[in-house]
Amino acid sequence: MDALLDLQAAALLTASGNRPLVLLGSSSGGTLAHGVAARLEERGAGPAAVVLIDTFLSDNAGITQFNDVLIGGMFTREERAAPLDDTRLTAMGRYFRLLDTWTPPAVRAPILLVRAREPLGEPVPGAGEWRAVWPGAHTVTEVPGDHFSLMEEHVDTTARAISDWLVRLPAATAPSPGPTPVPASQHPRQPRRGA
Repeated sequence: MDALLDLQAAALLTASGNRPLVLLGSSSGGTLAHGVAARLEERGAGPAAVVLIDTFLSDNAGITQFNDVLIGGMFTREERAAPLDDTRLTAMGRYFRLLDTWTPPAVRAPILLVRAREPLGEPVPGAGEWRAVWPGAHTVTEVPGDHFSLMEEHVDTTARAISDWLVRLPAATAPSPGPTPVPASQHPRQPRRGA
């Protein structure tokens, strides 16, 4: 996990220069955004904020009750990202094993947890909280949709909730107006849609 976080932090520093960053990650990508924020803070270049979209710790029993729905949803949506071939599935398995042993460190940047208002299925009584919970989140907001639809048919509402939160940040931490896009070629993440 250390090598992954170091690589991501270095790539962001190179791509962004001295411009303020807001790190955003959806689902397990939120875990990575949190870890990279901590790494950037260690280097004296912490982000202005961190946004986690329906992000769970890997040991959250409340979401693992929906693992079949989560996996099925990824296969249903694979045409929107990289195909779920042997290589990607193997890498994803290793990535999840890394997350199983990782504990998010404290970060100074304000953290917004955006969580889905609807579950992925009927919650099992006693299985735990199905809504995303994140240690250290400064603000938690719920938006319409489930784990997938909050970034699909409800994406406008999700984006508005994030934007509204960002503009309310204190001036010392708020990013400058307008996003600072990081070119996909400098982003060691999944390929862009349609690529």
